[in-house]
Amino acid sequence: MVDVTTFISAEEFILSQNQASPTRPRDPFAQQSYAELVQSLIYFDEVLVPHPTKLDPTPADYGDFPRILRHLFDLRIAVPLSIRGNEEVTLAGAEHTALETLKTTGVETLLKLIDKTRRADREVQQHGGSQRMLTKIAAWADYQSENVRNQSHHGARIDMLAGADGVERDPFGQWARASSFAMEGQFRNLITDSEQQLWLIATLVRSLRYSARAKVKTIAYTPHPLRRDFSIMFDLFDDGVPENTVEEVISAVRGIPTEIRQVAGGRHGRRLQLLEYELPLLGGRLWSLRDRGRHSDERWLEMICGRIDEYRSRAIDFRRALSHCNTEEEARRLELDIEGVRDQLLRRLGLDTAETNETEAGLIDAVASVADWGTSIPTTRSLRLALVPFRRYSGTLESLHQKFLYREFVRGM
Repeated sequence: MVDVTTFISAEEFILSQNQASPTRPRDPFAQQSYAELVQSLIYFDEVLVPHPTKLDPTPADYGDFPRILRHLFDLRIAVPLSIRGNEEVTLAGAEHTALETLKTTGVETLLKLIDKTRRADREVQQHGGSQRMLTKIAAWADYQSENVRNQSHHGARIDMLAGADGVERDPFGQWARASSFAMEGQFRNLITDSEQQLWLIATLVRSLRYSARAKVKTIAYTPHPLRRDFSIMFDLFDDGVPENTVEEVISAVRGIPTEIRQVAGGRHGRRLQLLEYELPLLGGRLWSLRDRGRHSDERWLEMICGRIDEYRSRAIDFRRALSHCNTEEEARRLELDIEGVRDQLLRRLGLDTAETNETEAGLIDAVASVADWGTSIPTTRSLRLALVPFRRYSGTLESLHQKFLYREFVRGM
């Protein structure tokens, strides 16, 4: 499950690339969200999208923005998440539990989140990294205020169920308003505007509603990077994990965290771990330099979504193998397959590392600053064949997903 906020950020990155000289995305989480979304769309059987207020939504209920979501719905590679029948009763219980925890420890968790994130930022700086989460959060609040908090975007999903401030009138929204008022002074060093403070808190708290739905559906939830620390921290506190462990998690979580298995459960968490292997696509080869600046934004988004769909079709054998990893033994077997294909290419075929294109370099650089001391999203190290024809060795691999990996490593997209 991937939330709408991730699609908004990913679209901002894609649009920033649609010109001869790409601009810096206005959303500070744009690159990371794009990379994670592409990985999810390609390697998971189904990507479900929760609606902020409706339990059984149709694609039309999400509105016209973000446009990338509309295109992916049309292609059926993203699907609205539906809660029906008896699931609604189960969900009510899960939400009640989350609300009780919010009322008991929510304010404390938010304040600890800010404090621990500030410490993590200092640790990043000490290790030479450039990722400053608190700075990015403040910049994200400005971006949302200018581009998302309007009737045609956010209002199309929340609409009459929200107050004039754009926050839901349900118990989660009520808690967000009350806590925002109570903590306004303590949040002032992060965001000075009180309305933006409320918007940030409401966005974080909404992830708990999504997390409850994921638990009811027994699916993995990969929150938007802004929400990730809060969502995992809240669940860990709720499970009684010691505070020093939570602090270690917050320091480590940047990108798809291995700790998400504590929230998602063994099978889905294991699949997320497998995706940390170096595979030949981070989204950097979905367009080339000659593609840029030749299309309208609408056509550009439609083209990129079509290419994701095409690559998803090519990756079906690997996706099937990944989805069949129900045990540690099966997961390890797939890991060995991936390692074996990579090692075979390196040892027998004389491969060396291909130069990354401009888009790939930017994506990898966005992750590299934290990759050495924390978990990160999958990075691509595209390989190219040196003087040896592919077909000469393609018959030596046993399974279809091995052949897929081989082709993609060789082709380098």
